[in-house]
Amino acid sequence: MSYITAVTATGDRAAFVAGGSTVKDVITGLGASSCFGAQLVMGGDNAGMLQVQYRTETAEQAMACSEGAMGNVDVQSYMQSFNAQIQRRSLLKLNGERGDMSGTYGIGSLISGGPVEDGALQASLDNAWGIVSDAVNGIGFATSVAAGASASVAPYYAFVWGDDLDAMIEAMGRNVADAKTQEFMSTSGITPLGRLIGKTLF
Repeated sequence: MSYITAVTATGDRAAFVAGGSTVKDVITGLGASSCFGAQLVMGGDNAGMLQVQYRTETAEQAMACSEGAMGNVDVQSYMQSFNAQIQRRSLLKLNGERGDMSGTYGIGSLISGGPVEDGALQASLDNAWGIVSDAVNGIGFATSVAAGASASVAPYYAFVWGDDLDAMIEAMGRNVADAKTQEFMSTSGITPLGRLIGKTLF
């Protein structure tokens, strides 16, 4: 099990990219296993937002990384450089993943309903990976731990990562149409509510 922290902000895209190595070095130095920056390109009122995501093994590590980064002078200078205005910080618990959750594009689906039983979820991820692995780099499913009011409406997130957006969208359609996927969604009472498309910047 691991945790994903997402820090979403507005600001200057070029400066966000230019200083990206700073925040990556600081966050990984504080104990995160990975860190990347992206822009939410499509997704209603989220479009255009800039986001830094990092992974930790525990929620305590996520908190330590957050506090350490906010108190770091290099990160403070970096945030000033792209005129960062933080909109929200969210913490998700990663329930399962298949493949490599990295790529040029990431698609996130907000999901309502549940609760989702772990055994059924893992079986569904195995089934989905068998359907989409020829077209995507990785898939994942997470539970919202702290994401503000949206968590009461959409407590789950499904992720797809890849390098060919058209192939990713087509593969997602195949998975949603699959009988086993439909059965899992019906049994778990889950419904996709919205979708975001992000592009990795660093």
